[in-house]
This record gives sequence, structure tokens and C-alpha cells, in this order.
Amino acid sequence: MSAALDTSRGAKPATRKPKATRSRNGCWTCRSRKKKCDETHPECMQCLNKGLKCEGYEARLKWGNGVASRGYLKGMNCPIMVMGPGENGNMRKVGGSSKDSPDSEAGRVAAAAAAAEAAGGGGGGRARARARGVKRRTESQTEVEDSSADGSPQSAASLSSSLSSSLGSFDQELFREFKQWGSQCLSMGSDNGYSPFGEVLSYCEESESLMANCLMFQLSLHPEYNERHEAYYAEALRLFRQDVCDHARSLKDATLIAGILLSSIGMQNCKSWTMHLNGLYTILQHRKVAQNQTPIASELISTIGFLDLPSHIVGRQTPTLNIWRDYCRGKTGREPSSGIPYSLLDIFSMISEPNAEWRFWTWIPEGPGRTTFSDMVWEMTRLAGIIRARGDHRRGGIPIGQRVSANNEVSLPPTDALVERILGQLESLYDHPADVTPAMLNLLLFPAFTVGTQYNLLTPKQKIFLEDFWGEFFLDDGSPHLQLPLKVLREVWATGKTADQIARDWDAEVGLF
Repeated sequence: MSAALDTSRGAKPATRKPKATRSRNGCWTCRSRKKKCDETHPECMQCLNKGLKCEGYEARLKWGNGVASRGYLKGMNCPIMVMGPGENGNMRKVGGSSKDSPDSEAGRVAAAAAAAEAAGGGGGGRARARARGVKRRTESQTEVEDSSADGSPQSAASLSSSLSSSLGSFDQELFREFKQWGSQCLSMGSDNGYSPFGEVLSYCEESESLMANCLMFQLSLHPEYNERHEAYYAEALRLFRQDVCDHARSLKDATLIAGILLSSIGMQNCKSWTMHLNGLYTILQHRKVAQNQTPIASELISTIGFLDLPSHIVGRQTPTLNIWRDYCRGKTGREPSSGIPYSLLDIFSMISEPNAEWRFWTWIPEGPGRTTFSDMVWEMTRLAGIIRARGDHRRGGIPIGQRVSANNEVSLPPTDALVERILGQLESLYDHPADVTPAMLNLLLFPAFTVGTQYNLLTPKQKIFLEDFWGEFFLDDGSPHLQLPLKVLREVWATGKTADQIARDWDAEVGLF
């Protein structure tokens, strides 16, 4: 409650008591209707008499900046607890309670959240721009009732099967946190609200490997438990491989989600992660033979295909599987998790083809929902695609700048002209960052890195600009997968080696996602 409603402040009572027309301590139904509640428990008589469903007095979750507002989950948010009537305080972080002590498990969770929140401050105008982007996204989120108070698939009742109850005490605490707020951070998704992990809770109890991956994800949000991460990663990998080898379990959507989550966490922690795509590819082949398609399977396959794009992985240690080319091409609209048009991703999936440069050059954005900023990002992305394709073609012996279209031979712009255009647009965003949303911010990683690899065309001033660009948009705040590309670029500038050579020397696979 606001300070104005605190009766302990000693304000003089009004000479005439106004008529009470709104309840601030009543049930949620009366509060939303701005009507007086008689505060009868468990359901108020006011609602019953009017034939309304009383929503009770329990605490609710509402989106706010929290533990996941920094690090590799930057741009996502964590729910905060809106206290129910009669409880002390206005709101608190979920996962803690008024009885938490610094020595308790929940107390350490709350302390970690508070420390992360405190460390996430500052950052200047571009950090404020990111905050505005987060605000726009979170304003579209509705309040989510406490999991113990509803009957949805994500409620505590539906998640009390033998699988979760068989966990040890530490893992049960991790899973409790995951249900309360970790899963919400994981499923925030893109600006349009989509995430391949949106239904993760409803699938946890049918897959031991997905449960293990969710526990590993939740553990990764606790820096104080870093020493346990390798053991959890190994267990999640073991269980996922078991599911891949079991025909019945491999046909479940839960196994696809587990593999995507395993790949994502591996990428975020700069591990070798594309090997997990091999398991997902095996699953896709099994499902194709069995014609086992579910409503969410198409979206999950698109996410897997996106992670397999050959152009967006530096130092890849496994062969490209061409998942997008073989399973996802020909769609219209935008890929939901990234916001990139399907037609542009189709070209990236065939970037080694001789006419890829021509297709990038002649590509035109179409469809509703376009903005000046999205057009700018897609323009940089397609130009960076030309540079990347040109590098592949150079190694394949195809003449640079000469590509055959359907009707005639054309001369494409030289690489230095493409570099100048991309740098000019990056500078424009650097100077005017107000419209940069968190989802679009992630799309800047590929063009910024690609232009940085052209070391022989960059001036010292331009290299300094790229360093500054990284410092402003990809803060060094414990996000290893965002800082590793810059470290690779510095090595490229110092040695003249290719980015792929350097990443392989470091035994790292860099995902430009």
C-alpha cells in the first residue's frame, strides 16, 4: 500500500467519513471492481450474493525487473509478489518470505536476487533504452496467479507427481523456484511473446530429461552454486541421450524441448553445444517416418532449425545438418522466437549456394508490423549475409562479386562498401538507442560481429567504435556468450586469423543469436 494509506502516520481523521466505494484490503474481485468487500473468508459474501466468482485473497505474481534482468537472460524479467490483503509489505521477490533468513535456502535465493538487481543498475542512456524496451514488453504481460491458487496445467497440484516428489531436498527447492519464477523468466520469449519454452511446466512431469534440464537452468541463475553446474550438465546430457535412443520417448514434444534447452544453456555458457543438435536431428527423422506431428512441433522444429543455421555459428565443430533447409523453408511471416522474416532465414539456410549473394542483395522485406528500426536491422542482417556468403565462396573458389541471377550476370557491391553501410547503421543506433528493444538488441550481434571480422578493411577508429558499441549494448555483466565474440574479434585484429580458426583453437562454439 502507498504511504498515504498507512494509518500509523498519525494523520487527523476527516470530520466527515466519506462513503466507502472501493476496497483496498478485500478480495481480488472486489478490488478489481473497485467495490467495498466484506472480507469474509474464504470467499466474500459480496461476490456470492452477486453471482460472481470470488478470486480470494492469495498473493499474485506480476512482472517486474528481477534476477533475470541481467546476465545472459538480460531483457527478460522476473515476477514479483504482490501481497494479498492483510500481509506485511507491498511486494516482495518470489522465492522468499518474511521468515527468510540469510542462512536459509530461500534466504540465499532472495539475497542472490537482490544482489543481481543491485548490480544491474547504471549503464547510461543505452541502459535506459533497454529498460524502456523491457517496459514496453512487460506492459503487455497479464498478471499470473500464484501457482498454488489455480487449476491450470502449471498449478502446483498438477506438478506433484512422482517425478518431482522423488527429487532430493535441494532439487525440490530448485524445482519449487523454477515453478515460481524460473519458468517465467525462461518463457518470456521475443517481443511478440513467443518462446519455445512457453509450455515447459506442463511437460516437465512427463520427461526426466526435461526435468533435469530445468533444474540445470534454475541452478545457472545461482552464481553461488557454480561448482555444481558441471554435474547437473552431465546428468541432463545423459538423460537426453537416453531419450533420443528410446523410440517412444523420442517422439514426445518434451524431448524436443529438453534438447533445445540443453543446446541453449550450452551456448550461453560457451560450451561445445552443436553436438546436441545431432540428437534433435535424429528425433526429427524419427518423427517424420512416424508422421508424429503435434500443434507445437512445427514451432519447435523452427527453433531447432534456427539454432542450426550455418551462418550464425563460429568455430562449429560438427557438420551443418541443414535442418532449416530441409524442414522449415517456404513459410511466410516471421520466425517467432527471433522476429526475422522466414524468407530471409531461407536464404541463410542455403548460404553456401552460388546465388546466395544475389538472393541477399535482391531480398525485400514484406508483410505487416514493419518499423523503421526492424527494416534497419534486417538491412544490416542481409548485408552481413552477403559478407558471410562471400567468405564461404572465396574458400570455395567462386569469383567474388560476380553472381549469376536468373537472367543475367550482375556485379554486386564490393565488401568495403558493405562494411561502410553496416557501420553507418550501427552508428545511427549507437547515437539514437531509444527504440532498441531487448529482442531487437539480440539481432545486432550477427551484423556487428560479421563486420568486425573484416579486419583488413577497418580503420583503428572503426575498431574502437566496435569496442564502444559492445560496451554499450552488450555489457560485460557476466554474459559470457555476449563477450566471447568481442574477444574473438580482438584476436582477429591482432593475428589476422579467421574467426573460425580462433574459436576452434579455443575449443569454443560461438552462437551469434
